[in-house]
Amino acid sequence: MKKTIYKFIAVIAFLAIILNIANTVAFADENEDITFSSTLLTSKQNIIPGEEFEVNFNISDLGNIEKGVIAVGGSLKYDKEVLELVEMNSQDDWSRPEYNESNGKFVMDRNEFVTSNSNVLKLKFKANESITEQVSTNISIGNIVVSNGRRDVYTTDVQVQINVKLKEEILISSDKYLVDEPIISRIAPGTTAAEFKQNVVSKESLVVVDKEGNPITDETVIGTGMKVKVGEKTEYTLSVYADIDGNSEITLTDLAKVKLHLIEKELLIDAVQLKAADIDNNNEINLIDLAKIKLILVGKLVIEK
Repeated sequence: MKKTIYKFIAVIAFLAIILNIANTVAFADENEDITFSSTLLTSKQNIIPGEEFEVNFNISDLGNIEKGVIAVGGSLKYDKEVLELVEMNSQDDWSRPEYNESNGKFVMDRNEFVTSNSNVLKLKFKANESITEQVSTNISIGNIVVSNGRRDVYTTDVQVQINVKLKEEILISSDKYLVDEPIISRIAPGTTAAEFKQNVVSKESLVVVDKEGNPITDETVIGTGMKVKVGEKTEYTLSVYADIDGNSEITLTDLAKVKLHLIEKELLIDAVQLKAADIDNNNEINLIDLAKIKLILVGKLVIEK
């Protein structure tokens, strides 16, 4: 009888140990340090009073979240004395944002899980026309959280700086290119220094230099990473459509760099390269950009100079 009791006690003790181990493993798994990334990208960093611009909120690195993500939330902050929020639109099949204007909080969800990079929000802002002096301000999204329906996962806040300048402070402008200090983008492949100068307006002298700072001739084809010096103190970096590696040509290397970015093996993080890869001008790198670069390579797409 005693032996039976001892065996029973031993079995109970063994089961208790097993259950404890299982609970510990489950607890550890539940509290594993899981993270993801988010970005805030602006179509223009330098604007004038009354000008509109867009800001995109994206999330990425979702692969270590079980099943993926089905909900996202955060808190939008901006200076209402400087900027006006014109539109707030969802992207990539995310639901229309539920937004509390008084505290900036928003939440969104999806019908299906997302496991890769996702464009969540497109925000359209306008600089208040009443601004009478230069001002810099930040747009930020904080308290960023995603969920897979089982747990919430947080990441760090993101922000972009916007500079509102008066028209007389603009040193160089163009009806053809996007001038967004310190970058001038949307330059067509094959554009020479002379053609570039013909499409910009400035009261200051203009000198185009290569990556080493050496002046180039008017006949030289511009490549991503070259610069234009405006007067004696200001310079802008040039970004040419599809010339990701900055060799003044569109090659398979440029196509490969965009592919690697899309599958998150080698992300493009340099702002000048990102603008070069954004062929459709929507402030994000997607399959449309990849397809357009391929069409340029095979001669089926020509971007007008």
